[in-house]
Amino acid sequence: MFYNKKMHLRDIAKYKKQYRLRQLMDASTGKIVQELLSYFF
Repeated sequence: MFYNKKMHLRDIAKYKKQYRLRQLMDASTGKIVQELLSYFF
């Protein structure tokens, strides 16, 4: 199996960026949901 280390490092960086973006989105959607819940209930 051919293993390209540079490619792997780039994939890890890309995954980390996507993970951070997802965390930010989850945080913002969580905030929005909390605001909606506090507004309705």
